[in-house]
Amino acid sequence: EGKEEFDATVIRSNGNTESLKLYVKGLTPDEIAGVFGSFCGDPIILVFAAFQALLLWLCLVSGVKKGVEKVCSILLPTLFVIMIILAIYANTLPGALDGLKWYITPDFSAVTTDSIAAAATQVFFSIGIGMCCAFVYGSYIDKKTNLTKSVAAGAAMDTFIAVLAGLVIVPALFSFGIEPTAGPSLIYITLPNLFNAMGSFGTVFGLLFMICVFFAGFTSILGGSEALVATACDNRKNLNRKAAATVICAAEFLFSIAFTLSFRGGFFAEFKAIGLGFFDLLDFVTAKLMLPLGGFLISLFVGWYLKRSLAYDEL
Repeated sequence: EGKEEFDATVIRSNGNTESLKLYVKGLTPDEIAGVFGSFCGDPIILVFAAFQALLLWLCLVSGVKKGVEKVCSILLPTLFVIMIILAIYANTLPGALDGLKWYITPDFSAVTTDSIAAAATQVFFSIGIGMCCAFVYGSYIDKKTNLTKSVAAGAAMDTFIAVLAGLVIVPALFSFGIEPTAGPSLIYITLPNLFNAMGSFGTVFGLLFMICVFFAGFTSILGGSEALVATACDNRKNLNRKAAATVICAAEFLFSIAFTLSFRGGFFAEFKAIGLGFFDLLDFVTAKLMLPLGGFLISLFVGWYLKRSLAYDEL
């Protein structure tokens, strides 16, 4: 037993798998929060970022059918099934009923301009409107596809997944006595507690879930990057797909370095602008400003610039 604990500690000190001790030993909620906090901003994250950039490049070079579509068609349904199982299990935990009541009981006093803006931002991101993802992916759809049905199905599925995620996380928050907050802590602090409660089965389940979560986020990056690659190749006929993907993936990796160094003593950790840190500032600019602006500009493009006959042909 001592040997296993020592090995787990060595791996953690190398910054590789901070969650390993969580699965091997079973940490308390405070200890899990500490592990997550110590991992944020660790330069070892850049190794994973480089791996993600390479994987992204391979998918982009492979094209939409062989790359993007193949990844999404396998991993996202897997994540969906795992979330259903987690939702069922989370609501059987002690104290979960209080969380479920809190989640499904409307509180109209919380409906403010800030909450409406946050909801709108989430819609622009999750459906891919503000980032042009839906716009670009739509260009690959078969001419015989019914766009109205496809859009309705996508919006309905997006809403269902969001509700399902709440059924997983909120009851678990109340069960483990963790304050309901937004952000990465919901996944990296709350859910590990849930996996701990599942015993040895939670080890396997947690690993599968985190892999699927990675690819769920990865497909979002893939969608945004595909929009950039498609635009670059369309505007510059002499630019091939491989060259465009190389430039874009390299730029995204460089940006990831700045994000990583904005946590825990990094170069940008002390940066402040309008009361926000470097990461929070970029999140505010992209999510609160650029996404809605992007959706508005697309509406202007389709409504006033695009030829009406072309729009009718596509519909």
